[in-house]
Amino acid sequence: MKKNFLMLGIMILTMLSSCSKPDDGADGADGKDGTNGTNGTNGATGSANVIYSDWKTSPYVSRDTTVDGTCLRVRHLNVPELSADILKSGVILTYFRIGSLGPYNLPYISDAGGATNQISSIYNLNKILIYRHTFDSCRFTSAVAEAFPGQPVMLTLPQSLEYRYIIIPGGVKAAKKVLPNYSKMSYSEVCESLNIKE
Repeated sequence: MKKNFLMLGIMILTMLSSCSKPDDGADGADGKDGTNGTNGTNGATGSANVIYSDWKTSPYVSRDTTVDGTCLRVRHLNVPELSADILKSGVILTYFRIGSLGPYNLPYISDAGGATNQISSIYNLNKILIYRHTFDSCRFTSAVAEAFPGQPVMLTLPQSLEYRYIIIPGGVKAAKKVLPNYSKMSYSEVCESLNIKE
């Protein structure tokens, strides 16, 4: 009896393996004239969910402060869209310009006023802090004595500087999609990539 079941099993497997799958036929025509339709081209990358501001100055007076032993001049921008989720997983870019000069990505290092200084930003809930640090100096005014000969007075953070921020919220992780490193792109490249009007 066992031999009969074994033989029956072998016969069924042989029949199944020798059967060929029937052809499912040719693809149907898309057009009225019987031709296949053409695929459309991919559109440009959209700016869905991207948040960006107009160019604006900080409405707040510059403040002098010290953070971790570093002397800073600080202003801030109110940014209601800057949520805890964006701070945790989003991308935030800040730029500045003055008149026709710029835009420049932050952080920005220069030798303005004969002293090396940096303008940069710190991101906080609903707020971007813009700060300027003059290297090797904690002299907020000339009334502060020099710690060494020729120590510069810290440069101001003028009201005339205009700022613009671009916020790219974090999305669902995609294993195969690699986002560009926006922080290494120029302002124009970022605007082009995200379809933002400069």
